[in-house]
Amino acid sequence: RGINSQDLSNSVDLNIDYLHTFKPQQEWSISTQYSQNNLTNNFTSDLLGTGNDILSRQKNINLNTNKEFTVQTDYTTPLTKNQLLEFGVKGIFRQVNSNYEYLAATGNSSIYYNDATRPAGLLNYQQNVAAGYLSYTYTTDNKYTFKVGSRYEYTSITANDAKSTISIPDYSNLVPSINVSKTFAGTTLKAAYNRRIQRPGGQHVGSVGGQIEV
Repeated sequence: RGINSQDLSNSVDLNIDYLHTFKPQQEWSISTQYSQNNLTNNFTSDLLGTGNDILSRQKNINLNTNKEFTVQTDYTTPLTKNQLLEFGVKGIFRQVNSNYEYLAATGNSSIYYNDATRPAGLLNYQQNVAAGYLSYTYTTDNKYTFKVGSRYEYTSITANDAKSTISIPDYSNLVPSINVSKTFAGTTLKAAYNRRIQRPGGQHVGSVGGQIEV
């Protein structure tokens, strides 16, 4: 076989942030981030005979685009000298588009046709996450700090391939957090309970037999 493979990519990342301080510990911030990655993964394969004659050719065209936009706003304000309140909201919007195609040619012909045994396909996948959180911090006179909070997230997913829309149910999560710390002699000891939600990345999304695999 004679194989020529291309693995090309380019990416764009953009951040815009704003912070306004009203007074010590009272702040309002807005953060935005946009990223896009374009990936081209193509190859051609020539099946050679004993005299290096080209018997047949295969070509794979694989175009992928990953986009993500995040916007977040947070507000922090002291209630008293030893009490602090924080809350904010966040939105994450992800989109993955994949378009692939298998082609074949007879002999050393440069005219390719669709390979009936390996059909082309595409997948358009969108994941939107809306989240909000609230936390309360209390510090005692003997330098104990207690911080409790909760975060709510709602996730919606839509996806379709070349033939149909893929049904994926929405889901929500309520995640608590508790942190206790003690500072003495320049050292801080902390005990914490937190839960995090781990979602599949865009590279884990593929079209398999008309169903989505995550």
